Amino acid sequence: MTDTLQRAAWERQPGEPEKAYQAFLTFRDRGPGRTVTEASRTLLKSRHLIDRWCQRYNWRERAARYDADSDLRQRAARLRRRTEAVDEHILVAIDLAEAARAKIRLLPLLDAVGNPVIDPQTGAPYLVPPDAAAIAAAAQGIDKAIKHHRLALGLPTEHTKQDVALRDTLAQALETQQELRAIIEGELCPDCRDRVIGRLARLTRRQAELLAEIAE
Repeated sequence: MTDTLQRAAWERQPGEPEKAYQAFLTFRDRGPGRTVTEASRTLLKSRHLIDRWCQRYNWRERAARYDADSDLRQRAARLRRRTEAVDEHILVAIDLAEAARAKIRLLPLLDAVGNPVIDPQTGAPYLVPPDAAAIAAAAQGIDKAIKHHRLALGLPTEHTKQDVALRDTLAQALETQQELRAIIEGELCPDCRDRVIGRLARLTRRQAELLAEIAE
């Protein structure tokens, strides 16, 4: 491979004088709208000399190749920045979703003195959902996470069927949570615990299933 082929077209070529090459750089760097007249004015040299160098050393083709290479590099840089932004945006969406899920995790059911209420069948504490405010905050967080994720992937951010299904699921979760709290606050006591234990277990299982759907 010859030295000429190894060099980029916009670099100094064999046999090209330094003065002519420096003039070419001025011509090249003026961008796609460059002209010999403007270059000669900038360099304070005669147009005849600049035009002669331009033709002898093929400035126009070399400058066009430089423009094409610059455009390619700029496109690659924009694509790289966009990819990095998308990756960062997805991480933000994941963090938002995880923070929202943390707000709707089931907690142990406590009795009047603060001790966990134990399921006699499993020996494990009954788990109850958080209050209505926590569920509402989780709904907003999940909705925000979905929008961030869809935006990062270049998808529409308006409400979709999945969003509507999520809102319906959250509404059911809230309704079940309110019913469950009514049972706990109104009926749970040492004398009535056996009577409500079955109903409480069914509602807790239903709540767990709904919250699992939300967290997917």
